[in-house]
Amino acid sequence: MPGLTLIGNKRAGILMDSERWQGRLIKQDTKLSPSGRSISVTVRLGRRAELVLAATYLPDTPQANIMTTKQERDWIDTRIELAQQRQQIIIVGGDFNAYPDGGLDRQGPGAQAAGARRQSEYFKQWTEVNGLVSTFKQRHPRTPRFTYSNGGTYTALDNIYINSQHAHQVEQSGIWLYSVNRGDHVGTPFVSLALSQLQETRRHLKGVRSIRHVDTKKKTPEEMMEYTQTLSDMLATGKLSLMDSINVANSSEEAITTWLHESIENVYKCIYSAAKHLWGEKSQARKVIDRAVSKKRTARCHDQFNCEAAWSSWRILCSKLASHRRYPLLRLIESSPPQQPRHSTPHYMYRHIESTL
Repeated sequence: MPGLTLIGNKRAGILMDSERWQGRLIKQDTKLSPSGRSISVTVRLGRRAELVLAATYLPDTPQANIMTTKQERDWIDTRIELAQQRQQIIIVGGDFNAYPDGGLDRQGPGAQAAGARRQSEYFKQWTEVNGLVSTFKQRHPRTPRFTYSNGGTYTALDNIYINSQHAHQVEQSGIWLYSVNRGDHVGTPFVSLALSQLQETRRHLKGVRSIRHVDTKKKTPEEMMEYTQTLSDMLATGKLSLMDSINVANSSEEAITTWLHESIENVYKCIYSAAKHLWGEKSQARKVIDRAVSKKRTARCHDQFNCEAAWSSWRILCSKLASHRRYPLLRLIESSPPQQPRHSTPHYMYRHIESTL
């Protein structure tokens, strides 16, 4: 189609508006997986930010193609890890032929088969390990939707994921139902992102890394009671577990010290995991960057103020000296002053005198 650029092959591809995005495409960072089922491209957003787009078509019936599915996910893992090191926005979308939530992502008669249920659990773990969040559930956490049907069973095999550090930028998400595609899938997921100062200042701050946390400062006593019950339930069901005790009588002092450190870390992990499960996790990267940007702007304002003060002092000095007959040159400068630049400095004033000479 005119005005559109297709990158990929028959299995996986990315369609882009050539007028808007072709000039921003970083061609040397366009990769295809060995099987051709996945593709990733990197595009520039503005002058500094970069967005990694990954599209994939994972094998159908993953339980029957375990190795092929694993190899494809491993390839995507590599692209995600590299993008995280570069602090890029990551979007992974396509036909995953799996879904993490058997309640919201599936509807139909009968229970899910054991193999399919096991693959759904693996897929859920894969998204959590890579820090991927469903863009649809980010905006509609309790709304069921489906993109595939088979024998009266409806499932959400197609999805778009974003790295959790940038999940707060998901402005709109949904399923486009008016697709011209006549395949066996119905509807196309879409997402709209709202860019912010985080994209404009990413490379100004070296070494700033995302810090994830659970906000517990404003929790009510009722919410803390709910958290206590959640922690107890997760320990009782085996989702969380404490470390086994150590035989102090038959252990060395070094072994006891090591066990104490590991036990404390394990207790903290259990407490944090329960809070994350109940309230979710946030990223402090945006707060850190906004604070640094504020400092930079404050410093710039101070510099501008100092330059303005220096310029005013210079003009006053020129006015006083120009009143004397000994300084005709300064009288000339005073009578035809230069246009003040946006960020005037004393060095600029000296250059003006030299140009006048």
